[in-house]
Amino acid sequence: MPTPLLSGQEVSNFIGVQKLHVLVTFGNTSVAKVQTRSVQSFTRTAPGTYTVTLQRAYRTLVGIRGSWVRPSGATLQADVTADNVAVDGTLVLTTRVSSGAATDPSNGDKLMLEILVSCEPFNDTQVFP
Repeated sequence: MPTPLLSGQEVSNFIGVQKLHVLVTFGNTSVAKVQTRSVQSFTRTAPGTYTVTLQRAYRTLVGIRGSWVRPSGATLQADVTADNVAVDGTLVLTTRVSSGAATDPSNGDKLMLEILVSCEPFNDTQVFP
């Protein structure tokens, strides 16, 4: 049986992972409010498409987790459709319905994001050919 992790920190096979938390509240075809200390801007660029600009560039986008608070409407998912985190600290998110069509969230919807990034060059090691 594995030893329980009592420190409260998750174990990762990536070194130096930083978690950036963002809470986004949407208006009608707009971003109404962004709560974070990690994101410089969260901008709607097209229906269902948002450019997220981090405070700085990171070597690797390790992952992204998202959860929605939506009182009604179709189920939405947020996909990363462009990753420029290593170049200029930006990524593009597209919110989609189950059919795959890009769709704006409804007024009052909230997206809770956890963006995982790292600056460690050791994560570039290729394990498998």
